[in-house]
Amino acid sequence: TAYAGAKVLLTQLEVPIKTTIAACAAARAAGALTVFNAAPAPTKPLPEALWDLCDVVCANESEAAILAGFDVETDDDAERAASALVAKGAGPALLTLG
Repeated sequence: TAYAGAKVLLTQLEVPIKTTIAACAAARAAGALTVFNAAPAPTKPLPEALWDLCDVVCANESEAAILAGFDVETDDDAERAASALVAKGAGPALLTLG
């Protein structure tokens, strides 16, 4: 496959979400680590199927707010948002603040 020998797949929302899900599934099947960067900020909810394929999810404050469903304005909010993303099925969440 195209992912044979790959160690990491980095995805983002600049391609169709169905393509992202297929790429993550193929990369995961090939043994690669999948990293999902939630940029640019999504305009609608993301499919549940995506979350289970994300070994790591990265988001900034505004993206995390959209994905978690509440404003991210404090460090406590950021921790809650990261936990909300993990609760969706993703692996660890990395949030960039500021």
